Amino acid sequence: GYWDHSKKFQCPMCKKSYTRRPELSINRVLAEISSQFQGLDVGVTTPNTKAGASHLGKWRLELKHLIKERAKKLEEINQSIRVIKSSAQRELEDSWQVYAELQSLVEQSQAELVELIGTRQREAERHAQELVRGLEDELSQLRKRSGELDALAQNQDKVIFLKSLPTLAPLPEPINWSGEVYLDPGTAQRNLVLSEDGRQVMYEEQKHNQSEGTRRFSPALFVIAREGHVLWTPLLGGRGGPQDCLDCGRDAGVGTPEGRDKAEP
Repeated sequence: GYWDHSKKFQCPMCKKSYTRRPELSINRVLAEISSQFQGLDVGVTTPNTKAGASHLGKWRLELKHLIKERAKKLEEINQSIRVIKSSAQRELEDSWQVYAELQSLVEQSQAELVELIGTRQREAERHAQELVRGLEDELSQLRKRSGELDALAQNQDKVIFLKSLPTLAPLPEPINWSGEVYLDPGTAQRNLVLSEDGRQVMYEEQKHNQSEGTRRFSPALFVIAREGHVLWTPLLGGRGGPQDCLDCGRDAGVGTPEGRDKAEP
């Protein structure tokens, strides 16, 4: 063999060196594979080649079938991805449309609320100015009359005093600032009980099982009147202490009374 004529024990393929001549053995795996191909001749049709060709054709058909199935599955997955993207885009567009509509409604409601607050503010200011002018006129007349009486009282001439009395104008009738109060039961704190006509309110220690609406006061003893422009603070009969009163005023139409600790006229 090769090592019979070589001075070194070296593999002619991998060039690995050995200290002594190795024992050679047969590779059983390669031997079995080579035995299967023994007797095959290129270009010659034998029973073995026919069987191999049959198996090869079968494998090719199976591979083509697997490729077709995998391609079909891949297309289904890609189609699902396209549907998901399209659905997500459609939902996103719908959500933006809903958001735009809500924003428009909020802006419209805000504008209407600002206009309503401004209208009621102007109405309240106009009414307050009328009250101020009335009170100023009444106060001016009273001061004028008081000055006339002071001047007459300082006059020492009794005859002139007696003659001047009939010429004095009578005292002006005081302006009636009172008004009818109709209370809103939907705003009364739960310890407050309103009469059927809504003009009287009473306090009870036991709270009533009334719905907790957004307009109902809690915990403060407040109630809103549906008419009038003034804040009233009536005393509560049968109770004592500094908290012996409740507040009621005209509904301004804005805000929520929930949790308020003091009323706003």
